[in-house]
Amino acid sequence: MFAEPLETRRPGRPAKSANSDEKNQSRRALLQSARELFSKDPYSKVSTRKIAERAGVNPALIRYYFINKEGLYQQMLVGLAEELQGYIMSSDWTEATSPVEPIIRSYIAMFEKEPGITKLIFRELMLNDDNSRSKIIDLVIRPDKEFLLKFIQAPHFKPLKPGVNPMFLMMHIMGSSVLPYLMKDSIEEVDREPLTKEKFDQMLDQTIQFIESAFIQQEKNE
Repeated sequence: MFAEPLETRRPGRPAKSANSDEKNQSRRALLQSARELFSKDPYSKVSTRKIAERAGVNPALIRYYFINKEGLYQQMLVGLAEELQGYIMSSDWTEATSPVEPIIRSYIAMFEKEPGITKLIFRELMLNDDNSRSKIIDLVIRPDKEFLLKFIQAPHFKPLKPGVNPMFLMMHIMGSSVLPYLMKDSIEEVDREPLTKEKFDQMLDQTIQFIESAFIQQEKNE
């Protein structure tokens, strides 16, 4: 069971000609390359050679920065969780009476940029592999769960209705953000029409309204 990501260490020395900016750029390139490749193919199908080639760096840098493919994969997952939290923190909260809309739109903004992330998460969760599932849960879902629960239960937002479980509500928010990307083809087949941006936005608005109903609706002062 995964509880903590592998810590990155530096078993070797970088080339003397490499400056700090170049080293950071190489590390970021490896993480981005890993994200793109793991979004398309399962862990076993992605080699360190492919990751390095896509990043345009020496494969030895994977060992230097991450120890091995496992370490790179875990750091890539940690980066997903942190990036989502960054999207949420940068959302417009000025007129929000509940955290639902800013959180969902933050998910959507990230998934629109990189829709393959949803497939990566779903694939790893659905594999009959406790190890793969544990990585996603421990390094992505659980950290984001704790982060989101702080917003859902924040005292300056509308309170939840009695009997509403914050944990279940948070899972509704996460699932409602991911499923449209996973089920796009099925939605179009059922509807027999393309899922246009207008329809997607309408579906998103209805989702937000539905989840908002979990909060006590406070009367506006006239």
